Formats: sequence, structure tokens, C-alpha cells
Amino acid sequence: MNETEKKGKKPARREVMGFVKVHPFKLQGRQFTVKPTPQANAREVNVDNYVRNLISSLSQTFEPMGIATDIATASLSEFV
Repeated sequence: MNETEKKGKKPARREVMGFVKVHPFKLQGRQFTVKPTPQANAREVNVDNYVRNLISSLSQTFEPMGIATDIATASLSEFV
């Protein structure tokens, strides 16, 4: 039985489910880093991971165009 079924919802066939990256958590002895979007709350979301991935994607996009990015390493605390 998965977490969705524990919450009383069973996914329908061909249903599109969204997932969000969260801080690692354990469930039934296994470690997970994603949750279905409706089951995650704002405190669980791993924002640093999203910021790191965004910076990496933007750097890879801007570099071939000759646009310099001054962000070598970033954390959420630098943006707040």
C-alpha cells in the first residue's frame, strides 16, 4: 500500500500526477525525496534543490549566447 492509498485516494488509470521534490523522509523503512503535490506542504519542499537546478539550467542556456552568470554557487539564503 503506497502513501496515496493510505490517504484514501487510489490513482485512476492514465491519471496525471504531479510530484514535488521534498527533503528526504522515511516511509515503511524506505527513503523518499519526492511526494505527490497535493500531499506536500510548503515546509517540506526542498527549495535549495530547485534553486540549484534553476541556476544550472540558466547557466547552460546563457553560456552559448555569451551571457555571463556571476552565480558560482548559490543557496536559498543568498536570495532571501
